[in-house]
Amino acid sequence: MSLIEKVIIGLLVCMLAACSADTQNQTTVAERSAVTLQLAKKSVINKGAGIKLSFNSEDVVQVGSELRVVLLFKAMPNQRIDLQFSDSPDAHLLIAKEQSLITNQQGELTLDLVLIPLQAGKIYIKFFAHAERDGQLVPQVFSIPVYVGDEEGVVPYQQSTESQPVVMPANRF
Repeated sequence: MSLIEKVIIGLLVCMLAACSADTQNQTTVAERSAVTLQLAKKSVINKGAGIKLSFNSEDVVQVGSELRVVLLFKAMPNQRIDLQFSDSPDAHLLIAKEQSLITNQQGELTLDLVLIPLQAGKIYIKFFAHAERDGQLVPQVFSIPVYVGDEEGVVPYQQSTESQPVVMPANRF
């Protein structure tokens, strides 16, 4: 918030306080009417596409060596899920960056993600998943952290207080 905005808000608060002090003495009876509280039928919170993700890898993660990560998606049975993987300077994907897949009768979908890490440290595999929900195509963003080592072993992760934005490709679906 800029300094000008803070000053304007401060002046508005002072003016409102002065007005309420003047009207407080004049108002003796407050009229109240019965108000019916009605809850919204849908939550305001965006649930995304309703896709759950779990993942695992048995491989040793090192710079320049192939890494296979198994992604397990859970959604509605026979639901189409469109995946769109983000380009990353930290890793080279060895699969198609855009895929359209369908879950099985149990609502599960397995995908082998193969990539080659290009630098040591903490990298992210980022992608969109789109699925139909209530008649609309809804996006959901996923980001999988991967710790990559070099010849000497895993590089220790140092926590940063700075938040870094997640850069994703434009929504093309």
